[in-house]
Amino acid sequence: MENGEVPQALVLKNSIFGSSVMEDDTFSLVGCMVSPGFEFQDFELFTQEDLLAKYPEYEDIIRKLAYEEIPE
Repeated sequence: MENGEVPQALVLKNSIFGSSVMEDDTFSLVGCMVSPGFEFQDFELFTQEDLLAKYPEYEDIIRKLAYEEIPE
């Protein structure tokens, strides 16, 4: 693609992922497809505190993308 867009990316199972735009005043459309299937019992959201305890070296990105508290 002419501006370095990536229309698809593979995220392996048991990975933590997030997304954001890199420039102000821009947008993106993000979706998530799972295969072969999805079970909510296997889904887990993490708070900033959870992630910082395990991955302190990624503090900047964790504070940018992760919830302080999980929304209800």
